[in-house]
Amino acid sequence: MSLLTRTRLSLQAWEATRYAAGNVRCVSSTPTPVRLRFFTKDNCMLCHTAKQTMNNAVDATMAPVTVEIVDITHHDNTEWWDKYCYDIPVLHVEGGAKSVIFMHKLFKNKILEAIDEVQNGSNSSPL
Repeated sequence: MSLLTRTRLSLQAWEATRYAAGNVRCVSSTPTPVRLRFFTKDNCMLCHTAKQTMNNAVDATMAPVTVEIVDITHHDNTEWWDKYCYDIPVLHVEGGAKSVIFMHKLFKNKILEAIDEVQNGSNSSPL
């Protein structure tokens, strides 16, 4: 299922029972939506590879996910430039009151764990 299709589906369509690590987890009919914010800039080879990894994780998850790409060189993003100019690629996994941040190199399994943690409010850290 494509990323665009996934973001268009209603949250109620994501009712499901999740099986993780041998444990059954029930996801409510209105799961916490997860937002991925990917911080990047032009001509960043690490960013290109990390973006592919992020997209693979999005395609593999059952969670309702939206993706926002933030170009830190854009004049509206000076706050992010000041914060991440030497650290891109950076990925924020956000939902509800939880947030997980990845820098420099992304791993599909760690992104999936972070999505699950943010959506379900688990206390385990994916890092």
